[in-house]
Amino acid sequence: GAAISRSDLQIGQRVAVDAVAVGEDMVAALVITCPDDTDSLSGTLSEVGETSLLISGDADQCAEEAETVAYYLLGEDTLTEITRADLAAEDSVLLFGTAPEVEGDCFVYSKLFVLE
Repeated sequence: GAAISRSDLQIGQRVAVDAVAVGEDMVAALVITCPDDTDSLSGTLSEVGETSLLISGDADQCAEEAETVAYYLLGEDTLTEITRADLAAEDSVLLFGTAPEVEGDCFVYSKLFVLE
C-alpha cells in the first residue's frame, strides 16, 4: 500500500509485476513487493460467499479475509481502491496473505487485486 522507488527493490526479492507493451518492449506499470513471509494466490473467482471466496486455478482454494484487508482494481495503467462488494464471479484475482498449513483450510488474504 505504500509507494516505493526502484532503489527499494533487491535482487532475489519476491515481486508481482503488471506490465504494459510499449512498442515491442514490456514496461513495468506496477510492481508489488512481497515480504518473504507472504504467500500469493491467483486465479478466477468462482464463488463470492458471505464469509469466503472460492478461487479456481490449478486447484480450487477457499480464501478468507484477514483482520485488515485492502481491495484494489488493477487496470492497464491504474490502481483503484474498491470494496469486497465490488467482487464478482469470473473476476481474475491476485491475493497476498498466508497459505494454509493444513490441507482443506482457507488461504487468509490481506490484499486482493482484481485484474482488468
